[in-house]
Amino acid sequence: MKTKAITLLFFSAAILALASCSNSSDHMTFWGAAIDGPKEKFIKKMLNKQSDTKVLAQTGDGTLLGVYKYEGTNGYFLIVDSKPDVDIVNKVSLLFPSMHAWKEYETKYFELKEELTRKYGESAGSIEQFLDPDTPDRDKPSKFFLGEAQYSTLFYDEKGSVELSIKGYGQQPLYDVRITITYIDGINNESYEDVGDECWGEE
Repeated sequence: MKTKAITLLFFSAAILALASCSNSSDHMTFWGAAIDGPKEKFIKKMLNKQSDTKVLAQTGDGTLLGVYKYEGTNGYFLIVDSKPDVDIVNKVSLLFPSMHAWKEYETKYFELKEELTRKYGESAGSIEQFLDPDTPDRDKPSKFFLGEAQYSTLFYDEKGSVELSIKGYGQQPLYDVRITITYIDGINNESYEDVGDECWGEE
């Protein structure tokens, strides 16, 4: 009887351990880490990726980390966000290095869009437009600061969503326009921000 009880206890412990592992695998991952758990713990994991990175600033519910070298190139940053009411990480944004000309932004954006389409399938929605279609190329990056341009594509995954965008960041050390990929965990995020539902000039 005692042997049966010990066996049952061991079996129950094994099931709990497996359940714990499967819970972690239910979350979207970023750089091999599940987007889940306390924010500070997740940040430590990201800081450990490269010895010379550090926490740079707080941006609302987000924490800015950098500077990272990624795929052989310097100048990447991360923004780690948590839910506003609970200290649980729910999304991570990878900010690409700044660029010098609009053509570089546009080319890289569409290259990444193709890569993400191959990985996640067709997007759920996409907007690529300027309020003034005749904006000269030299002025286009500044329009992202003014809310007069939007480049954004949303992909769904069984574990969450991924948004590719071009954004103007108005705070130092990020006073710049950056291509950004945001990984949003489905479990820790109550809702997704859809793109593609509104376009300028349409009712």
